[in-house]
Amino acid sequence: MAPDLGDPQSGRRGPRPERHGPARGPTGPRQPERRQLSGAKLDEADLTAADLALADLSGASLSGTCLRGARLSHVNLAGARLDDSTEIDPAPRLVWELQSRGGARRDLAGVDLRASLLTGVDLGGADLHRANLEGANLTNADLTAADLRAANLMGADLGGAQLSYCNLGGARLDPATRIDPKWRLVWEISSLGGSRRNLRGADLREACLAAASLALADLRDADLSGAILSGADLTGANLSGAKLGGADLDGAQLGRAYLRDAHIDQATRLDPKSRLAWDILSRGGSERDLRGADLAGADLSGAILSQADLRQANLQEADLTNADLEGADLGRQTC
Repeated sequence: MAPDLGDPQSGRRGPRPERHGPARGPTGPRQPERRQLSGAKLDEADLTAADLALADLSGASLSGTCLRGARLSHVNLAGARLDDSTEIDPAPRLVWELQSRGGARRDLAGVDLRASLLTGVDLGGADLHRANLEGANLTNADLTAADLRAANLMGADLGGAQLSYCNLGGARLDPATRIDPKWRLVWEISSLGGSRRNLRGADLREACLAAASLALADLRDADLSGAILSGADLTGANLSGAKLGGADLDGAQLGRAYLRDAHIDQATRLDPKSRLAWDILSRGGSERDLRGADLAGADLSGAILSQADLRQANLQEADLTNADLEGADLGRQTC
């Protein structure tokens, strides 16, 4: 026999003037309360169209239960016992699967997860491209390397979620979306662009900024350690003093990007030309053998190249403003 769940929409609750007295009044919305049904025996119960929003059904037995058309927004189904005889709509069944088993690396492109409770769920590497997560609770969820491109995150709560390497390009956020400031900035850059933007000292560690527009951006002293910048447009960007350890700049456009004193290590993926320009700017190029070197379009302003051998080097469109070329052998070179 199904339990009497009552009508959660009846009555109105007013403001709470005292912590111990939840007063009721004629106006004001009723405060939502999570109905405690954890571990309940609900086998064969007819809960068709029941309002179970915010209910805690974790560990509940739901074999043969009819939940067709039930309101299950933000319901906790973790560990609940469902089987083939449980009649439940596809969206809440998917939520149950994610809450109970996780969704790491799962194909969830375009799925409807509106108003779902996904607190702490492992969604690392999941494909959530164009998924509808409007109003979803994703607090402390693991979204590492997840694909959230063009996903609907309006009104969603991502407080404390792990978003390293997560692709937020084109995702829909609004003022009601709760997300850490760092990741809102990453979303702004990846979705709206960051050309000419002042990002000096910004924390962009492990950010997914693949193909982002950052031309002429001020990234001095920014922390881009481990960031994905593959295919990004960094033309003319100022990366002086930026931390690029372990960053992926494969295919990035770095023409006239200023790399003096940027922190680059062996794990940094950087094309040979840009790495050479960085090396000359940061460590000096005095008396260096640079014969045949490709430095076309490199920003070498202020570089120390005294006594360097630059014969047959390609310096086409390179910026040598205030460079020290005293005694350098320019011989035959492309310029």
